[in-house]
Amino acid sequence: MNLFGLESVNEHDRKEIARRSLNNLLTSYADEADIFNEVIQNAYDSISQAVREGLYTEGEEPTLTIGIGRRNQGHHYLFVADNGLGMTPSVARNLTVPGFSFNKKKGKTLGYKGVGASYFFAASQRISLRTVDRDGSLTEYTVRGSYEWIKNDGEPEPTIDLSAELPESLKTLTPADRGTSIYFQFHDGIKPKNLNGLVVIGEGLSTELKNWVCFLASKTAIGAVEDLGDRSIKLLVSLDLGDEQHQQSWKLGKFERESNVIGYPFPHTVLRTAKSVSEIDLTPAEQRVRHSRKYTGVFNRWTAQQIIELTVSLESEERDRLAQHLLWVDGYLCYSTDVMREINTRLGGRQYLLRHGIRIAVDGIPQGRNVELSLTSSQGLDRQSHIVLSFKGLELDTGRKISADEVIASAVSKIGQRVVGILKEYRWAMKKKDRPDVASDLATWRSSIDSRSQTSLVRELYKARNLAPVFRVDPDNESEVIGLFVSMLGNGLLKGYRLNALSGYARYDALCDIDSQSSEVVDLDDNFSVRDKESGPHGPSKVLEFKYSFDSLITDFEEKTKVPSEIDLVVCWTLPEVNVRRGQIEPTYSQWRDRRGVYAGTYRWIDDNESSSFPVLCLRTMIADMLAKAESLAGSVGMGSAILNQIISADKDSLV
Repeated sequence: MNLFGLESVNEHDRKEIARRSLNNLLTSYADEADIFNEVIQNAYDSISQAVREGLYTEGEEPTLTIGIGRRNQGHHYLFVADNGLGMTPSVARNLTVPGFSFNKKKGKTLGYKGVGASYFFAASQRISLRTVDRDGSLTEYTVRGSYEWIKNDGEPEPTIDLSAELPESLKTLTPADRGTSIYFQFHDGIKPKNLNGLVVIGEGLSTELKNWVCFLASKTAIGAVEDLGDRSIKLLVSLDLGDEQHQQSWKLGKFERESNVIGYPFPHTVLRTAKSVSEIDLTPAEQRVRHSRKYTGVFNRWTAQQIIELTVSLESEERDRLAQHLLWVDGYLCYSTDVMREINTRLGGRQYLLRHGIRIAVDGIPQGRNVELSLTSSQGLDRQSHIVLSFKGLELDTGRKISADEVIASAVSKIGQRVVGILKEYRWAMKKKDRPDVASDLATWRSSIDSRSQTSLVRELYKARNLAPVFRVDPDNESEVIGLFVSMLGNGLLKGYRLNALSGYARYDALCDIDSQSSEVVDLDDNFSVRDKESGPHGPSKVLEFKYSFDSLITDFEEKTKVPSEIDLVVCWTLPEVNVRRGQIEPTYSQWRDRRGVYAGTYRWIDDNESSSFPVLCLRTMIADMLAKAESLAGSVGMGSAILNQIISADKDSLV
C-alpha cells in the first residue's frame, strides 16, 4: 500500500495530482481580493519576522511596497515588494509547492492559510519573483502558462525563465539588498480580470490611489485590526497607468484617510458620526437625553470575557474554546443601510468594501469573506451591522478562510446575534430612518433652495425694511430657525430679548433675558408690543426652546425628554394647527394681540389643567404680520398680507 503517496509515484501521476490539487485551490478562491490578500500577506509576514529578529539596521526602514498597474492596453498587474527576510535559494525553489511555507509548523502563516504561494502562481498570466536572502544570495525567475496548464489537459507545462522580467518603472521600487519582489499579471480566467472595476477611478491619480489603499485596508494585511507591535512599517504605494505614475507614502496605524494613515477601516473611523455606547452609559441619567436621535450609528468593543458572559446562549464547550482563542469583539450598528452605503462611498470602492455581517480577524489580520448574521428577532438589522471578532491562534479553513472549528463557528454566530441585540437597545440615540440620506445630493439641495427662494417671507420682510436678508429662503429646520431669530435680534426687528447662551445644556437650547415690563416693549403705538404684562415671562436667564415645528415639542413632552413647567419661551417657525394633542393654543397676534405677553408673541400654550404655560413666537406668523404691516404702510397688498390672512383664517377655523 502506497499510504498517502509516501512511496514513489511516477512522474505522470505526480503531475496529475498536482494539477487536480491546484485546480481545487483555484476553485476554492472566488473573491476579487484573494490575489491581493495572498501576495501582500506573504510580504507582511516577511517584514514582521524581520522586525522580530532585529534585522533592520540604523537608518533602514521596514518598507512594504505595492504597485497597481492599471493599463488601457496590455495586462494589468500587481507588484508587491518587501525588505524583510528574503528567501534562501532552497525556499524560493519550493515556494509554489502546495502547503509549503517556510519556518511555519503545519504551513501556518500569519493568517493560518497554509497554501504557500501556490494560489497566486497558479492564477497568473505571468509572474516574476526576485528575492535576496540575508546572506546576499539572489534567486529570480519568471513563470508563464500556469493557469492554462492547470485548466486544460492539452496545454504544455508552465515555462520557467531564470530572470525576473519587470517593467522599467518597477525596478526602482525593487529592494536592492535583502527582500522579495513579486510581479503578478492578471489572467482573464480569474477574478478580477483587470483593475478597472474595483475602485472608483477618474477623479485624479491622487484620489484613485487613496481609493486603492482603502481597498487594500479592507481586504488585506495592511488593514490590521489592532497594533501588532510592528506598525512602524512604511507603506509605499504606486499607481501606474502606463503614461502616468503616482506614488504615496502611508503609515500603518488607526485608519485616517485624510492623513495617509492606514489600518482596518472600522465603520466609525470612516464616518465619524457614531457614538460609543460606553460613552453614552457614562453620561449622568439626567443628561442622557442629549444623545437622543443624534447619531448615525452606535458601536462598542467588548473583551472576550465580557462578551462570553453577556452571551448566555453559549454552550460550555463554546465558552471554553472562545476563552482559548477570542481576544475581543467590536460591534457597529447604524440607523439605515444608507449609512453603510455612505461609508463605502468614502472608501472609494466600486462595490462594497466594508460589508455587513461578521468579519473574522486572526492574530490582528482580517481574513476572508464576512460571515452572515443569522438574526431572528432583529431581522433587517443584519444589513445595518458590522462586527469584527479578533482571535489568536485560530485554524482557518483553507481558501474560504473561515473557522475550521465547528464549535467556534457556532459561537461566532451566537455572539453576532448578541452584539446586535445589545446595540439595538440604543436605537433611541440614532437618527430616524426618514431623515435625509447621509450622503448629500448637492444638485438636489441646490435645486430645492432655488425653488424655495421664489416665495420667501424672510427675504421680502428684510427687503421691505431695507436690511440684508439672513437667508434667501424660509427656514426648514431648527438650525435655520435659530439663525433667523438671532438675525432678527441683531437687526432690531425684535425687542426685549437678549441671548445669554446657546446649546449649553443637555435638555434645552438657550438662556435668554426677557423684558416684558419696560416702556420699550410696552408701547401701544407699536403693533407688536406687549399688551398683557401679567401673562408673559420677565427677568434674566429664562429657558428658551427652539423648534422648527411646535408639534415636535409636544412629542418631547410625551416622551418625557422635556418638562413643560421648565420652559419660559418657545421659538418655532411653524405651528401647523392650533388644535394640539396636549394642552391648548390661543392666538396672541393680529385681532388677538391684547392677550400678548411678550414682544411679537404670536401664541400662548397652556397645559392641561392649566398646570403650566408659556408664550410661543411662531416666526412664520410673526414675519407675515410684520410684512403685512410694512405693506399697509406702503399702500400695497403683497405676500405678507396674503399669507397672514391664510393663517388667521386657519386659526379661526381651528378655534371654532
